[in-house]
Amino acid sequence: MASKFVHWSPKMKTGLPWQDFQHKKLMNSLEELHHDLLSQDRAEKVAKMLQFLRHYVDDHLAIEECYMDELNYPDAEEHKKEHLHFVNLLDEIEHRSTPMGFSESAALCFDLNEWFARHISTTDRVLAAFIQQQEVTGS
Repeated sequence: MASKFVHWSPKMKTGLPWQDFQHKKLMNSLEELHHDLLSQDRAEKVAKMLQFLRHYVDDHLAIEECYMDELNYPDAEEHKKEHLHFVNLLDEIEHRSTPMGFSESAALCFDLNEWFARHISTTDRVLAAFIQQQEVTGS
């Protein structure tokens, strides 16, 4: 596990502007949620950020999965399993985000951030290259 929160950086870019924009927003939102989970007077902030993340994650994953389906992405099934893992981690954070479980949720948020950074740098880069190739060849 990393010793500090992974921050968005240009080296994480996939080359698809919409995907890079959304990844950056998600990384920044996870960092904000982690901060809120560790701060005082946090219940309302945490609830709002979790609600935002839930909608943003659902939209982001739906867009990626639409591209996979439309372009017959060969690794779609495995990629979608990774998306499901991300959603399950977010569900766990939501489930544990009660005043008694904020520290557990912060630890899970830290793990989710690390996992998402790795997902962007590997799996999503492969997907982005595939989408870009399909756009060039018109397939």
